[in-house]
Amino acid sequence: MPKCSKCGESVPAEAEFCPSCGAAVKHMRATKKSSYPIAAGVMTLIAASLCSLFTLVFSAGISSVGQRAAIYSFAYAIMGVSGTYGFVLGLIAGIFTLRRRNLPLVIVGDYALLIAYATIGLEPYAGIDSKVGVMIGPFVLVALSLIFVMKSRREFA
Repeated sequence: MPKCSKCGESVPAEAEFCPSCGAAVKHMRATKKSSYPIAAGVMTLIAASLCSLFTLVFSAGISSVGQRAAIYSFAYAIMGVSGTYGFVLGLIAGIFTLRRRNLPLVIVGDYALLIAYATIGLEPYAGIDSKVGVMIGPFVLVALSLIFVMKSRREFA
């Protein structure tokens, strides 16, 4: 049973006034938390981990470039930097999503992951099949994460 905020006596749940002191009773409705932020946080953490893995795998191509054009070395460097930022911001966004904190940071982190995956997809030596495989799965994870975050945005402090 809830207690009166004025006198501290127990008040029946359906009462509008305290039976002891007559003070109006304010019933606090419990905010129902959805599971969307948990699912979004897990998806973001998975996507961030995949971003780190793909960045490491494709950046290994830097050593195989050898005497080829400097533009490929530049492309790998951009991909490595973008993938690293995507991983770090995605990791932070996933943690904050699970804790339901700082909605703007969560959105920025998810978008950073999308940009990182777009950059990884520009890897010059990967065939089209590997690019599509790298792009589709993580993009779907991050897109669903953003949808879930926006659907539960009122739960974020």
